[in-house]
Amino acid sequence: MVKKIIKVTNFAQQEKEVARYMQEVRDIEAAGLTRRELFKMGLTASVGGLATIGSGSFLPNLAQASGSSSAPGIISPPCTKPWSDPLPIPKTPVSVAAFQGPAPDVGQCLEKHNLWNPGNGPIGAYEDFTEARTEVHQRCDELGGLAACTKYELMAKEIDWNFYSTTEYPSFNSKVWTYVDMNPNTKGEYATGVLRFKAHYGQPVLMRMYNGLPKNGRDTQGFGISQCSPHLHNAHNPPESDGGPLRFWDSGQ
Repeated sequence: MVKKIIKVTNFAQQEKEVARYMQEVRDIEAAGLTRRELFKMGLTASVGGLATIGSGSFLPNLAQASGSSSAPGIISPPCTKPWSDPLPIPKTPVSVAAFQGPAPDVGQCLEKHNLWNPGNGPIGAYEDFTEARTEVHQRCDELGGLAACTKYELMAKEIDWNFYSTTEYPSFNSKVWTYVDMNPNTKGEYATGVLRFKAHYGQPVLMRMYNGLPKNGRDTQGFGISQCSPHLHNAHNPPESDGGPLRFWDSGQ
């Protein structure tokens, strides 16, 4: 996709504030500062709080970029008419009879899977994905074992996404981190974004998730570290498969 830049002169100054804020987010990330360190320096205390880190100065500009109650900020392109596109319906990933990579195991799968990682370096590269999970799946035999599971394969990756009307701004794309199905449907389409799984209580589901987010010098767009800890809703999920602050993995796992 080609990113189309639309210049709106009425909000040129505000655009500069937004760009400055985003650059500072990237600079803070590059400095390797933790949230605790930022609080100690007062960087997050107020818009006027100025902190000097090494040879660089950081001044949060988020409030300036978003405007005030008397002069609310508008990020271009401005909305010129009511919504014209229908709200998207979450797509359903395609289940598979067998995974592309090594067969699953009740415990950690020790076999590596050589796969294209779109986030590895400037343009992506093949690498050996390893399984980050070390815990054993609970109640596996009780529910029919791994063979009884409905299987899905997803990858967390960076893609282009248009948040605006496709009629007015068909190519005004932003970078987002999201989930993408690794298997196409009958129309050749890959489900992405907010996904909906067709599942029933008592019928096990086994989902293999690959982390293909940016790393090795790639611009993270200010999102932060490229680690994953997915959480599923409306299901009985054991803790080792339900995300959490201590259950996350890096790009390439």
